[in-house]
Amino acid sequence: MQIRNVLLRLILPVALALFVLLILDAANPVTNLPTRDGGTYLYAGRLILRGELPYINIWDNKPPAIYYINALGLWLGRDTRWGLWLIEFIFLFTAALVGYTLLKKLWHPGAAVFGTIMWIWGLDLLFWHGNTVEEFPLLFSIAAIYLMWMGAQAPRRWLYDLLIGVMAVLGFLFRANNIGVEGSICLAWIIMGVIKRDYRLTARRLGAMLSGVAVSLLLTGLFLWGQGILKETWDASILYNFSYIGGRANVLSSLVAGFQYLGPVAWIGLFGFSAACFNFYKKIRSKSVDIFSLLLLIVWPVEILLSSLSGRDYRHYFITWLPPILLLCGCLYEMGAPIVLSERSIKFMDKEKLPLLLALLFA
Repeated sequence: MQIRNVLLRLILPVALALFVLLILDAANPVTNLPTRDGGTYLYAGRLILRGELPYINIWDNKPPAIYYINALGLWLGRDTRWGLWLIEFIFLFTAALVGYTLLKKLWHPGAAVFGTIMWIWGLDLLFWHGNTVEEFPLLFSIAAIYLMWMGAQAPRRWLYDLLIGVMAVLGFLFRANNIGVEGSICLAWIIMGVIKRDYRLTARRLGAMLSGVAVSLLLTGLFLWGQGILKETWDASILYNFSYIGGRANVLSSLVAGFQYLGPVAWIGLFGFSAACFNFYKKIRSKSVDIFSLLLLIVWPVEILLSSLSGRDYRHYFITWLPPILLLCGCLYEMGAPIVLSERSIKFMDKEKLPLLLALLFA
């Protein structure tokens, strides 16, 4: 009986691990070469291990985190790409586990199964060959939403809000556009504060988030200053990129490209957005608006806007859409399942282990 219980508990992590491994097959060092950008990051990582510096010995316009995580991967893999592959697995598996746990706390287990399968499917469609500046921050974005949920349960615990600010900086250090989720959380709390007229709590939350941002940026700045590349980092990853994107933003083009790349995942996410709008309308009518019903309306439009800033439609740009799709697909299941599924089907999905096994076999 104990062995059976242990095996049942292992189904979730094993299923998520195998889903991630299926995606990472596209980054297998044996069968796939690095992309142009990924190769640049690896080369910068190798130079860092040799005591040289990004922006000085090699120039690129990305924030520094991607170069240092590639250096860590090469160090772990003894100058092979297997170390980076392992880091990618750890990041994506943890993101999948945190996302699943979040949805299970918000809704029924069936919503967690459905939402997790949909966003992982979306990642498979967008992943390409991995090692992108949008891939690693997925963990920080999903973790920020989870921290928001924890903060909503304990309004007096300022640590959760502070950590959201830390997550924002960690994502920013890979790419400036990666702060859509954290920015949406701030906007949602501001609107919620106005609706509830609780300005003191809102100010405290925003102050804690900004404190997390300030401390993280200070520590990062001190590290870069100690390396002698603080100004060079600012010039390359901030000033250059502001010049690069100037006047190129095209929301419609980005929207069309994102739906083309994600295909059915994007359309199901759109149905989820419609369900979220209807849910918000019901909450307004009953005067029971909560922070998550508000966040569901904000986060995807914000990510669509941020992904369009460069005016370019590279596949990996739309990885930032996946945290909103995770939430929206969970919301769609929660609202739609009682309408379109039988009671027996809902009970089957809520068992969670069996649907995951079937999805894994299908994958």
